[in-house]
Amino acid sequence: MDIQSFSPNLMVYNVQDSVDYYQELLGFELVQSVPNEKNMLQWAMMKKNNFIIMFQEIENMQSEIPYFKENSPGGSLSFYIKIENIQLFYDNVKESYRLVSDLNKTFYNTLEFSISDINGYILTFAQDI
Repeated sequence: MDIQSFSPNLMVYNVQDSVDYYQELLGFELVQSVPNEKNMLQWAMMKKNNFIIMFQEIENMQSEIPYFKENSPGGSLSFYIKIENIQLFYDNVKESYRLVSDLNKTFYNTLEFSISDINGYILTFAQDI
């Protein structure tokens, strides 16, 4: 098997709010979207550099995959995001975003901190020391 891409499709409470959040926090750009019958987004694809992430509204995802009727957004999924200039980024976001762990040095020689996005997914930002 040859994997050509690997892109998360996250179940979210509100697709537009999620798009706005990831544009503001990480500078993602909206690549493609699908509105529902009320002209609200039911699905969106965003891109930053070579990373693609998708957001899909709860009801739509549950209708496609009934398994999700027993689960809510967030869950135990976390993303590990390597960045540069972590101290500057941390200083810019620590007051405005839901911090779940402060900037700290790990035993494996990185600086890291984590926030929870608006859907409960954990975003851990890291920089090698």
